Amino acid sequence: MAINRNYSCKDVNMLMASKTIAESFKTNISELSTTRTDWTEQYATDLILKIMMQSKPIWVSMPKRFA
Repeated sequence: MAINRNYSCKDVNMLMASKTIAESFKTNISELSTTRTDWTEQYATDLILKIMMQSKPIWVSMPKRFA
């Protein structure tokens, strides 16, 4: 099955950007949770962990100086 991506950058760049956004989301969760009550600190933590788990194969294959 072919992988269809909706972005033109490398996967690692997309995952790093996603992690940065998720960390900012977690930092500002107290303000953002007023918009959606299911947005909690645990939700933000789980989101970051999910992104990190998706990027694990990439980090494992990268040279140590980049990991």
